[in-house]
Amino acid sequence: MSQSLKSSPKRRVKEEAEPNPAIQDPPPEHKFLKAFPRPTVIGKRKVPFMVCANGFPFVRWKKPQPANVSRVLRQNIKQRQKHVSYVHALTDFWIPLAQYEDQWEELVRQKCNIPRGMDESTEGDLYVPAMREELMAVSRLISEKRRRSNELAAKMQHIVDREAELAMAEKEQVKEMPTERKRYMS
Repeated sequence: MSQSLKSSPKRRVKEEAEPNPAIQDPPPEHKFLKAFPRPTVIGKRKVPFMVCANGFPFVRWKKPQPANVSRVLRQNIKQRQKHVSYVHALTDFWIPLAQYEDQWEELVRQKCNIPRGMDESTEGDLYVPAMREELMAVSRLISEKRRRSNELAAKMQHIVDREAELAMAEKEQVKEMPTERKRYMS
């Protein structure tokens, strides 16, 4: 027999690749809402602009779009779709099924001559209220996320407006400067 058949196979150890800085989240002091609007810049001020990606607002600062922004948008869209699909499943499948279960419970009660309200488990509808409560909880979650998204959009729009005002003010200052200094500013 060959030596390679007698010995166990060797496992290859993958070297740890250094993390891509474009994928990592920035430190808290460099996050957009804390770093902007910038009081001063060197050179010409570039004004960011608002973009809405499938209902999620964000500020586009540079192209290409950073990978971490794309990742967050993708996660938010998937999560919202998951919630919406769950609402549809509740309304189209689980609530009607719960109604049938409650009807079945009522039939069993009638056939076995069990009066309503003898114990806690036989008080009226058993399944429909639980499903409706779940539907209300998911609907509240969706509306809360929408409200937070609107608040974030208002904060971002304020930053974009302030940056635009600062850019216009700096542009006016450059117009008033002597021509020799203008060459060094742009």
